[in-house]
Amino acid sequence: FAPIVANGGFMMFDDLLPGDSFRALREEGLRHRELATECQRLEHDVSGFRTGNPARWFATAAGGEVQRGIYHDGVLARKIATLCGRRVKPTGGQGTYSYYDRPGHFLGLHRDINTCDVTMITCLHRAHSVEESGALRIYYKSAAKNLADILDGGHPSLDIHLEPQQSVLLLGGFVPHEVRPAAEGYARSISVLCFEMT
Repeated sequence: FAPIVANGGFMMFDDLLPGDSFRALREEGLRHRELATECQRLEHDVSGFRTGNPARWFATAAGGEVQRGIYHDGVLARKIATLCGRRVKPTGGQGTYSYYDRPGHFLGLHRDINTCDVTMITCLHRAHSVEESGALRIYYKSAAKNLADILDGGHPSLDIHLEPQQSVLLLGGFVPHEVRPAAEGYARSISVLCFEMT
């Protein structure tokens, strides 16, 4: 098995991005917060295996030149390919920044869209709050289960709280995941990059 598969479909890293790259990404991502728009969807679609269209409420902004340079860096793609056991390529021209910084910001249970097989999430900023608030919850033993079945409860999961500069690499097209609602005083800014396996 590829390392990420052997680990349940995800891996965490303290320094997947070198310090200089991370600092530039963080500066750009925090600057883009003022350009972000609220993304809200009340309907929750769990009808298919891989819908990529969950209920949500958070702020999002398009990436800039710094993020784009990281996204299309061949060295990063080769590193991810080694961990995933397959070649990968960027899903699109640019990634996004997401901001969970209002009480109630969340992202519902889902798998990522068809061209987003591998997701790289890097934490740019985080303000602490209660334990479950804002956690990335991964259902690491449910890769073969329908989303509707997982909603019934009782399925093993792991809550991840990334600290600044930490990244998680997730087989987001296969492993169900969600972001738990943010509590009062919680704030997290992240860079999100999607890759397609080839």
